[in-house]
Amino acid sequence: MRRRTMLGLAAGLALCATAAVPAPAQTLRMAVQADSSLDPHFLFLDTNVALHRHIFSGLTRIDTQGRAEPDLAVAWRAVQDRIWEFDLRPGVVFHDGAPFEAEDVLASVRRVRALPNNPGPYTPNLQAVVTVEAVDRLRVRFHTDRPNPLLPHQLANILIVPRALEAAPVTEFRAGRAAIGTGPYRLVAFSPGERLELARNDRYFDARPPWAEVTIRLMGAPAARVAALLAGDVDLIDFVPPRDAEMLSRSRATAVHTGPSWRIMFLGYNLRETPPPGIAGPAGQPLERNPLTDLRVRRALSLAVNRSALVERIMDGYGIPTSQFAIPGILGHEPALPPDPYDPEAARALLREAGYPDGLRLRLNCPNNRYPNDARVCEALAQMLTRVGLRSEVETQPMNVFFPRLSRPAGPDASFWLLGLGNSQGEASALWLVYRTPDRQVGRGQFNFSGHSDPVLDRLVDEAVTTVDRAAREPKLRAAMRRATEAHVTLPLFGLSVIVATRAGIRYETSPNEHTLAMRARPLQ
Repeated sequence: MRRRTMLGLAAGLALCATAAVPAPAQTLRMAVQADSSLDPHFLFLDTNVALHRHIFSGLTRIDTQGRAEPDLAVAWRAVQDRIWEFDLRPGVVFHDGAPFEAEDVLASVRRVRALPNNPGPYTPNLQAVVTVEAVDRLRVRFHTDRPNPLLPHQLANILIVPRALEAAPVTEFRAGRAAIGTGPYRLVAFSPGERLELARNDRYFDARPPWAEVTIRLMGAPAARVAALLAGDVDLIDFVPPRDAEMLSRSRATAVHTGPSWRIMFLGYNLRETPPPGIAGPAGQPLERNPLTDLRVRRALSLAVNRSALVERIMDGYGIPTSQFAIPGILGHEPALPPDPYDPEAARALLREAGYPDGLRLRLNCPNNRYPNDARVCEALAQMLTRVGLRSEVETQPMNVFFPRLSRPAGPDASFWLLGLGNSQGEASALWLVYRTPDRQVGRGQFNFSGHSDPVLDRLVDEAVTTVDRAAREPKLRAAMRRATEAHVTLPLFGLSVIVATRAGIRYETSPNEHTLAMRARPLQ
């Protein structure tokens, strides 16, 4: 893989970093890409879940290999095709001393479903769940309306709060007053949008956390995180820009830790019949219909994108080109669907065939503080599309502004956007999150902002996710992947890599779910 180094000020900082004074041995200082209210049930984003994981626990958690392992539940089993039973860990207490019991699980599930005005509900993690019952004080049963073999994985994202906080509003968590969990750290201080100060929970039920104190700075700008590490102000940063990874790995003061990610970067389309904001004729004139509803236009867009160049030149080799919503190693990846070739002449021919010989004007909406190189990826994409007559401009915004524009009930305030989504559980979960007809009540199609609906694809997806046997599930997932990919419902670009950097003397284990956790960092002995 080809990588470039960062010059100028960052290189100068690297020379000075060896003189930086490290934090005390029992303190870890992190700078992470997150901006959370500390409400573990509000706005389902992986960066939020990772932050909350320091304070709260789930019934299960995901290990560094992507497998579900015990957390607040010590064991689970499918007692019937539609009933999962979980044995809860005895002797666990919340940070305020209240005992953890089955009723806390029930209250947390109810809160997830009832939380109002949630732009990113956690309900996709409760797919098919109809009811939850307390068998006794330390045992719960989840009843589903169909078989759900992935429920133990999905419940890793449902973090448990005390039953007394079931009705607590988001504002109480945003203020830090309701941040009471059973996790390895307890909250000491919280400045919204800026930092958390955590202290080790000495009554934590699992292995003793490696750090007595953890300070987490919420720092959205990647360059600011890199600069903070080089200056010795923090010990660990996440979502390191690929351009900086090589430079950091060469410094004696820092170390880079990488691993595979389940996340796919993709472009989403607004496929509603009415022309959406941000798309116009070649001279800027209004259009009578939405060109993106034409399959030929979407195929042209895919052929206009040089995925290999994006990975090599923009991501500095950290990524895997793809035209489907999965990469090799993810269950549901279809080997018969290689990445679309870069073919600008074929793209122009398809646009002419679709009735747009002079091209179109497009506005590409992108976050600028969520994914590695997100704004740079969008600028490169705009140049590629412009070369085939799709004159493109880029509008970037912070994620907390960008995401609500996509998730409006009336449809996105955009025509074309960049997003990344992880195939959680190591399976092609994007099929039911991005491609399935939306049903917010049961958590299907939560990230299907396009308005696309295909009953045949819905059936294929539903058959796949209700097949308990993994070997039998794989061909069903691949069939659904083929239909979604051939319809060009989205424009997948590449799979990401996890890149974390630390000061020298710290070992860190990455996970494909990209969660950055203090518990995965350990001082070298």
